[in-house]
Amino acid sequence: MSAKATVTVAYRNEVSYEWERAQHLRDFRAGRMSRDELCDADFLLRAAAEHHGVDMHKSCPICEHDLRLTRWVYGDSLGRRAGSARSEQEIADLVAEGLEFTVHAVEVCPACRWNHLLRAATVYALG
Repeated sequence: MSAKATVTVAYRNEVSYEWERAQHLRDFRAGRMSRDELCDADFLLRAAAEHHGVDMHKSCPICEHDLRLTRWVYGDSLGRRAGSARSEQEIADLVAEGLEFTVHAVEVCPACRWNHLLRAATVYALG
């Protein structure tokens, strides 16, 4: 049995959605957005947050429960694996295969169904 090669994962072309998140929360607090509009995570997103996500050590801005960070992978190079939630190690393993793809980082509250895309970036092997 051979050992896996160690790969340094790097990100480029990062797009942040933090401003949009802040704007949605301002609109919610001002009564311009309903809770149902913000808290719409479906079953798959909540299940992925529970099983593949990691604790963000941050409270939900809606209900104050613990948020989970879930990473989703996208790209033609991934084949059937595209559009799935993956751990950091699984992302590193995909990069070690020589693949380049996009990772979406999504915060999810399993309690109230709040969710928001925080950032998207292209991942690749450094070096």
